[in-house]
Amino acid sequence: WRFPLNSNNGAFEVTGTGEPFNGPDLNPMIEPLGMASIKSGKINKLDFKLTGNDYKATGNITFLYSDLKVELLKKDSAEVKKKNFMSLLTNALIKDANPKNGVVRTSDIDYERDITKSFFNLLWKSVFSGVKKTVQKL
Repeated sequence: WRFPLNSNNGAFEVTGTGEPFNGPDLNPMIEPLGMASIKSGKINKLDFKLTGNDYKATGNITFLYSDLKVELLKKDSAEVKKKNFMSLLTNALIKDANPKNGVVRTSDIDYERDITKSFFNLLWKSVFSGVKKTVQKL
């Protein structure tokens, strides 16, 4: 975390790394925040670097994983339900591993902040947007 004290626009830099863990271990965080659930898979490494301000975050991310399967969720009144068809389609479109055939995919992050939400929401949404781009890259 770096927050320049003389900034007048909320400038920041954040870097993070996560090393091997089971994908479903993220569900307590991503289910309510991302309306998705990891059903199976191993996260081998997550590296990101963000720079931003009060309105935007940019950066890059490397998300290495294997055997990834997800479910998309929707909120139906007070209940959270699985989006069956969209989950099936998503799993058909995502790459099940990174690296695949020896090629590592990385993604750029460029996320506009919803100024009614917190700074931590900006960080989470920025990283989540980069992860989604990585698993969807063709």
